[in-house]
Amino acid sequence: MGMLRDRMEGELKLKGFSPNTRRCYLACARRFAERYGRSPAQMGEKEIKDFLLHLLEVKQASPATHRCTWLH
Repeated sequence: MGMLRDRMEGELKLKGFSPNTRRCYLACARRFAERYGRSPAQMGEKEIKDFLLHLLEVKQASPATHRCTWLH
């Protein structure tokens, strides 16, 4: 993700997110990209909804986890 990751981290810093929250969001973005094998910049609403449904249905994520991370 390289430049996209750096840009996302900068945006999160500017918005005042804590280091732990930033790590969580960046890890989720990385797993999102890994699931589809391409950059998040190349994906859209369909992939995001599919990923979120996967978290809820397959990984049985709680609402809090659903918002920020991935269950292993």
